[in-house]
Amino acid sequence: GIFDEKIKGIIPADSKNLKVAFFNMSPAIKSANDAMNSSVIEIQMLPGGGGPTDNNVNQFEMEYCGGPLDDEGNIDSSEEAPYLSMCDTEKFQASLDAIVEHLITPMQIMTEQLYFNAYQQVFAISTFFDAKEQMDAQRTMQVLATEANRDYQPSEQICRFGSYIKGVAKTEDKKRTTALAFNKIMMDAYTAPQGSAGAKDGEASAFQSRFQQFRTTYCNPADHNAQLSYLCEHDVDLNLDNSNPGADAPGGLGAADSQRMNKDIDFFRTLGKAYTLDIDFNDNQLTDDEEDVIALAKNLYWPNSFGKVENGRILLNKRYQYLDSRSFIALQNIAHNSFANMVSLKAKSIPVLPPQNSNNFQTENVPDGEAVPGWVYMKTMMRDFGLADEDIEKFIGREPSYYAQMDFLTKKLYQQPDFYTNLYDKEANIDRINVVLEAISLMQQRDHYENMLRAEMLSSALLQTDIIPRVELIQGALSGQ
Repeated sequence: GIFDEKIKGIIPADSKNLKVAFFNMSPAIKSANDAMNSSVIEIQMLPGGGGPTDNNVNQFEMEYCGGPLDDEGNIDSSEEAPYLSMCDTEKFQASLDAIVEHLITPMQIMTEQLYFNAYQQVFAISTFFDAKEQMDAQRTMQVLATEANRDYQPSEQICRFGSYIKGVAKTEDKKRTTALAFNKIMMDAYTAPQGSAGAKDGEASAFQSRFQQFRTTYCNPADHNAQLSYLCEHDVDLNLDNSNPGADAPGGLGAADSQRMNKDIDFFRTLGKAYTLDIDFNDNQLTDDEEDVIALAKNLYWPNSFGKVENGRILLNKRYQYLDSRSFIALQNIAHNSFANMVSLKAKSIPVLPPQNSNNFQTENVPDGEAVPGWVYMKTMMRDFGLADEDIEKFIGREPSYYAQMDFLTKKLYQQPDFYTNLYDKEANIDRINVVLEAISLMQQRDHYENMLRAEMLSSALLQTDIIPRVELIQGALSGQ
C-alpha cells in the first residue's frame, strides 16, 4: 500500500511518499508448497517506487543501504545502516525477474488474449451493424422499387384518356378551316363575285337561283293552309296535274325529299339537334347538309345580293354609299361569324378510316402510317351504354365532329360506371387522371372564351349600329352650322 509517514534515519524528513510491499505469497514462489511453508513476511521499501510512467519500472537503485541519513540528508557512516531486503541486489533482481516471468508476462499474454477476444466480440457486433445497414439499404431499395412500380405504371383508364383525345387537335384545326370556308361562302353571297349565283345579273340571278332551290328542295305544298302548291311546282306551268309530290324536277311538286322540307328555315332540324353534319368544304362534292346550312344562313343573314355594277364610273359619284355598303357587309360578317362557328363545330372530322361496315370500329382498318383517331375508341366505349353500332353512328356520325367529341369527353364519359370504379387506383394514377380532366376542362373553357369574344364582338356591332343614326344627326347639325 501507499501511506505517508516520516521514518527518521531511513528516508529524508521532507519525503512525502513511501511505497512498502508486503510479500508473503510472493509471485516469485514457484510452487504452492513453498508458499504454504513460508513463515516470513518480507518488506521492500523504496521511495518513489518507480512509475506510474515507464521510467524506473523493473529497475531500482538503493541509495540507503550504506547507513542512515543525517539531518541534512547525507549518509551517516558512523552508524550501521539498516538492512533491507532490497539491498540484496541479486536476490531482488531474481524476485523481480520472477515477477516479470510469472506475473507481468502472463498478464501481458492474458491482456493480449482478452484484447483479441474483445476484438472478436466487437467484430461480431460490427457484423451485426453491417448486416443491419445492409438490410436497411436493401429494404429502402425494395421500397423505392415498389413505389416506382406503383407510381410509374399507368392505369387502363389513363390509357383510355390518351386514346380518346387522339385526333381532337386535328378535328379542331379542321373546324377552323370549315369556319373560314363558310365565311367565304357567305361573303360571296353578299358581294356576288365571279362564279357566284349573283354574278350574272346581280340580285335578279341570285334570287332566281334561290327560288328554284326553294321549289325543288325545301318547299312544302301543305304550308300556309295548302296555298303553296303553285309556288312549289317545279315547271311553274300552273298545272298541278302534271306535277307529282316528291318527284324530281321538272315534274315534281315541292321538295323531292320530304325530310328536307323547310330545312332552310328550321334551325333546330338543320343545325341544332345534330351532333355531326356531313360538311367538308375542302372537297368538290356538295352534300345535303352543306346545302341546308348555306340556305339557312342566307335566309337568316342576307336575303339578297348586291346589284350588279355595269359601269364602275357611276361609283365615282356614290363613294359614300359604296363605303356604307362595305360597312354594312362588315357588320353582317360579324353577325354570321357566330353561325359559321356553330356550323364548323358540327362539321365531320377528317376521315381516317376507309369505308367500313357500321358494325366495324376495329383499329385494323386503319391505313398504314395513319394514327387511330380517338373517335374510334369513343364509339367502342359507347357500346357499354347498350347502343347498337348503327345507333351509335346515327347518334354521333361516321366521323364525329369536334362538338360530338367534346360532348363525349366532357359529359358522356362520366355517365359510365366504370369511370368511377377505375378511380380505385394508385394515388399517382389518380393525380394523372386529375391532370387529364383539368386539360379537358381547359379545352372547354377555351371554347367558352372564344364564344364570349364573339358575343362581345356582336354586342359592339349592335351598339355601333344603334348609334349610327345619332352620329349622322350630329354630323348634319355640325355641317349645317
